[in-house]
Amino acid sequence: MQVGGRGRVTAAATRAVMAGVAAAAMAVTSGTPALAPALSGPTVRVAVTTTSTLSNSRALVAVVYKRIAVYNLPHGRVISHESSLTSMGSRRVLLITKQRSDGWLQVELPVRPNGTRAWIRKADVIVTVNRMRIVIDRAARTLTLLKSGVRVGRWPAAVGKPSTPTPTGLFYVTDKIVVTSYGAYGPYALALSGYSNVFTSFNGGDGVVGIHGTNVDSSVGHAVTHGCIRMHNSDIPKLYKQIAIGVPVQIK
Repeated sequence: MQVGGRGRVTAAATRAVMAGVAAAAMAVTSGTPALAPALSGPTVRVAVTTTSTLSNSRALVAVVYKRIAVYNLPHGRVISHESSLTSMGSRRVLLITKQRSDGWLQVELPVRPNGTRAWIRKADVIVTVNRMRIVIDRAARTLTLLKSGVRVGRWPAAVGKPSTPTPTGLFYVTDKIVVTSYGAYGPYALALSGYSNVFTSFNGGDGVVGIHGTNVDSSVGHAVTHGCIRMHNSDIPKLYKQIAIGVPVQIK
């Protein structure tokens, strides 16, 4: 502000002061601080966590109700698709092996080679909990059924012979089949997600390993099969009625 002579304020200075007061008053009235700079904080990144879902007491299963994409990695490229039904007409399920906090699931695929895993979007499926588990011991020739980690049944079983061994690893039940004419498969059969390491095709199929009854009862308890697991026809109904598709099957 300029002073003209002693104690006098120039008109220009007065106008400048009044303009500043008016601007400040307008800023306060509108709720916007005068000359307040825009503030921006640092970008917050949330860490993505990955957890294993494999447990002896429970399993997570992805139920597929529409055709879904399968990815090599989370946010990666599409490597295949899975339909909502299996080739046998059952509802498609996939065993979940890992889950990420950003909505991705790692699943076991029912394809060759055994143990193939890939990723799907959680939003594409319905996730359910299964507390049953089957454990097959090839050396002991037994099949054990667990519920929440507790044994609820154990039965003798036939396994693959040395030239056509039952494959080892983690699999799961993909189909439950009622056999209309008993024959070689007994009254019931369970198709698994695993395949024979010897046969690429067998009896018109693609070498899928299964659990089923038998018309050769004396074979149970021995290593004599082409890779499948046989049970007594009197025992397999007890197993069949307690499980659903998606139940993990550990073969060791």
